[in-house]
Amino acid sequence: FKFWEPSAAAIYYTVGWAVSTYFDRRAHIDKMVQTAMGMDYSWERSADQYLALYERAMEKKARL
Repeated sequence: FKFWEPSAAAIYYTVGWAVSTYFDRRAHIDKMVQTAMGMDYSWERSADQYLALYERAMEKKARL
């Protein structure tokens, strides 16, 4: 769940949306949890992605 406008109202409605989904669409929440638990949020993965980005930037710079 995310909100675009940095305001109290946006946070309020987004939390309401999340709570409503939790109680009214439990199977959907369970699927979201399963999906999130299957993701790799490790520092190693983040470091690998950063390194790949850095390498692409260096290659692009070399072509200029």
